Amino acid sequence: MFARAALCTLLLLVGCAAHRFLHESDFARLDPGMSQTDVRRLIGEPARIESFARLHEVAWDYPFTDAWGYSAFVSVIFDSQGRVLRKHHIRIEPVDD
Repeated sequence: MFARAALCTLLLLVGCAAHRFLHESDFARLDPGMSQTDVRRLIGEPARIESFARLHEVAWDYPFTDAWGYSAFVSVIFDSQGRVLRKHHIRIEPVDD
C-alpha cells in the first residue's frame, strides 16, 4: 500500500514538473521570423494546432492566465515555411450568471 502511494505521489510530481506555466513575458520573447523549433524551445508544445490551408498559415494556441488574472490565450501564427508571422492575444472574459 505504501509503495503504491509513493508511486502515485512521484507520478504527480513528475507531471507537475513537466507542465510549464506561461506568462505574458514568455510571449514577448517571440519575434517574427522565428522557427517552430525556436518557439517550442522557448515556450513548449502548444495546447492546440489549427491549420488555415487557404491562407497557408498554421496557428499554435497557448492558454495562460494574464497579468490581471483572466484566462487568455496567445495564437502564434506561422507561414508555410514554419516561420512566425505574428502573435494574437485573446482574453476570455468571465460570464456573469
